[in-house]
Amino acid sequence: FGSGGGSSSDGLEGGRGGGIIHIIIQQQLINHGLIRANGGFGDGDSDGLDGGGGGGSGGSILLEFSSSSSPISTSSSTPSLPQTLGSITCRGGRPRCNNFGGHGRIAIYGLSLTSQDIQHITPTPFHQLHKPSHT
Repeated sequence: FGSGGGSSSDGLEGGRGGGIIHIIIQQQLINHGLIRANGGFGDGDSDGLDGGGGGGSGGSILLEFSSSSSPISTSSSTPSLPQTLGSITCRGGRPRCNNFGGHGRIAIYGLSLTSQDIQHITPTPFHQLHKPSHT
């Protein structure tokens, strides 16, 4: 979860925090658009001189690819399907004046990312081929 930005002393509201997205991909992800859990923008006055509310922080995004969806699957009986990630973001919200919200977190398990994939993901994701066990 992203947290909300603080309000100003003048009562201008801070932006809302980003939410949580958890997607489990069994076969193939085809995303030509956006997956985002961005923080909201803080309110500000029209001239920007009196400060304003802070931006909300980014949320959390978790993408889990099953072993059958991974293009580097070791099973010869399982066909590999190409994955199209699109743009994935959980940025902190912008204020009118100062006090940006911090970025959230992105984790991608079960898929080896290319440098081209990473260019379309903000912030840089944590990724690994195998999901960590919780023992």
